[in-house]
Amino acid sequence: MAEVLRISGWSRKVSAQGVVYYTKRGSNESRWIHPGLSQLIYSLSKFDNIRYAAYRLSSKLLEVQVVLGSSTVSLPLTQSVLAHHGLSSPSLVLDSQELREFLNDLYNRATRARGIFSNHA
Repeated sequence: MAEVLRISGWSRKVSAQGVVYYTKRGSNESRWIHPGLSQLIYSLSKFDNIRYAAYRLSSKLLEVQVVLGSSTVSLPLTQSVLAHHGLSSPSLVLDSQELREFLNDLYNRATRARGIFSNHA
């Protein structure tokens, strides 16, 4: 599992409306955004001084790929998960819930394929 996904000291909770949020153990601090994601987004600012937008964006995307370990997800596995969710059309637009479900499924299947068992469902 990618280090950014480990949220030591934080608990994942779900509101009465079904929205995920995070609380820091031993304090009253809570946030809507995953603490690891917040750290990752902040760390991407190191690429902000790259002059050309295409290079800046590609550098940030490569960093996200490395941090999340997504380079280890095979194309056939990704295609299988896309097909399972009926996401074969290249012009398809996903809402946030569909994207969340797809990424969760992809993460869980990739984790199982690598022999690492996740307790996130």
